[in-house]
Amino acid sequence: MMGKEQGKVLRGEELNHYLYSKIITFDHVTIPAPEDQPHTSLNDLIIKLYQGYRILKNVYAKVLGCSLIYGQWLQVAFKYINDLNNQVNYRGNWEWWLTGNNIGIKVSHARMLRTLAKVL
Repeated sequence: MMGKEQGKVLRGEELNHYLYSKIITFDHVTIPAPEDQPHTSLNDLIIKLYQGYRILKNVYAKVLGCSLIYGQWLQVAFKYINDLNNQVNYRGNWEWWLTGNNIGIKVSHARMLRTLAKVL
């Protein structure tokens, strides 16, 4: 938009490798509350903000990965529900099926996750 050249569009395996390269791992790490670990100086505050943001990025990456996989599962279920040849002979409304089986996800959210899984 601002005269910058667009980078290469990544798809498939290249996109997968790129996304995995951005994952930062911290096992069982939480961000302490300011009341629990007050800062002692401006530099200490900067360090706490930097570390907290790295933890957030890691959590976001994990959520994105889980969302993509869950979207794949939703897509499998969507195809199954709308397949005339499925084994339980159920062909019905996707939204009713999600609600009737207490999946707990709204149809619009499920559609978004299915779309993300298909695109990425």
